Amino acid sequence: MKKIMIAAMALLLSTGAFAQSVIETVAQVGMLTVPAQQMSIDKDAKLAEGAMRARLKEAGLKVRNNEGWIAAVEQVFEQVSPSPISFFAKIETEGRKSNKMTVITICAVPTDLTQNQAVLSAALRAYLESFPQYIDRYQAQLDLEVHEDNLKKAEKAADKATAAVASIDKDIAAMQAKIDAKRQEISKLQSEIADLEKKIEKAGGKKSEAQRKASDADQNVKAAQNEVDRYRQMAQ
Repeated sequence: MKKIMIAAMALLLSTGAFAQSVIETVAQVGMLTVPAQQMSIDKDAKLAEGAMRARLKEAGLKVRNNEGWIAAVEQVFEQVSPSPISFFAKIETEGRKSNKMTVITICAVPTDLTQNQAVLSAALRAYLESFPQYIDRYQAQLDLEVHEDNLKKAEKAADKATAAVASIDKDIAAMQAKIDAKRQEISKLQSEIADLEKKIEKAGGKKSEAQRKASDADQNVKAAQNEVDRYRQMAQ
């Protein structure tokens, strides 16, 4: 028997029926007191409110604020009623700081007052019972958007870094091209220097030959001068 009770409690917890049970209550909407469905969940109130608004908009409803209620007035809400209704939802926080719970209350006022209230209440109950799962999906979608945004930022940063690398590569290529051009100029200058050095060496050889000839010619001049001087003395 003890094992059966433990198994039953585990089933209730896994389905949310134990921790997220829906109770019937009444709500004051303006001047009206109407039957309502209420649930307490361990979820952030702002998250729950955002999820409620998102879910109603997904259903094609126009949502507005109405004296503290999230309201969709006189519209067909197919998940709850085939006939037009005014749907109201209120999300509040109760309990101590260490044990806060979010209380969700929903109710509906049918446009057709002959509409079966029991059927409407059952539809509201089913809608509210499925809401925690929607909150989880809504949270997952918000997380996905954050991660997608982070991915976009990371991709943008990666693209920027890649562009910076490409720019640096371009600068390096330009500098390398200048180096190659300078090397070509140096090679050309070295070739010209080598040619000039060869010409200098050749000119040096010509200079030595010219100096030898000049020395010989100078000696010939001296010898000729000596002969002239000798014959002048003989002619006196």
